[in-house]
Amino acid sequence: MNNIKLVCIGLFALNIGCSHSDKRVVDQKDSTDRDQATIALKETGIPSIGDPQLVVPGRQMGKISIGQDMVEVFKILGKPDDGDAAMGKAWSIWKLKDSESGSDNGEMAIYSTYKDSTMSSKVVKQVMVNTGGYATKNGLQNNADLGHVIQGLPSLKQIAMYVDDAKKDTLYVYDSKEEGLSFDVKRANDQYFTRAMTIHPKNESVSNTYLTIHPGWRKVQ
Repeated sequence: MNNIKLVCIGLFALNIGCSHSDKRVVDQKDSTDRDQATIALKETGIPSIGDPQLVVPGRQMGKISIGQDMVEVFKILGKPDDGDAAMGKAWSIWKLKDSESGSDNGEMAIYSTYKDSTMSSKVVKQVMVNTGGYATKNGLQNNADLGHVIQGLPSLKQIAMYVDDAKKDTLYVYDSKEEGLSFDVKRANDQYFTRAMTIHPKNESVSNTYLTIHPGWRKVQ
């Protein structure tokens, strides 16, 4: 009987040892997978979690988030370089600078409205950028082929078209109302490319603004 007990105890200890060993192998594999995923993201230029240029549809554009108080935004971005305001709503525009040369590198525009009926504070409702670097976790970004972007976000649909009569140019707006992400699209060399991206509240159209971010463009659709 004692021998049987010793055998059972030995098997139990062996089983625990294997379990801990298996757990270490799994933990090590998970850690390796995470490291490889991070390296892959960096190599493709796609921002990783916590990156200041990460885009989360319906939620955030880098350091700026939907619903964020504009006082906090001004602390982060400083005084706007341009803008437009009417009826308690406003577009504030900042020139983005190249980190190396310091030259202009596109713009960030933020649409804000009063938070509530007290009209005591304004909050972010939409954020637009028209430069490279900003991207979602799955690589949706500016200066990308429209077909590729739609593959990554099938709910994107064309909702508007603008023309610039003087420049004889056309701009298309594609929006995923459900996800809270839209793109301005232009045609070049018989291909369509994303030129600007905008985050907005989910289940609200990007065109649900009192002021347009497309001055000088005439809406035809």
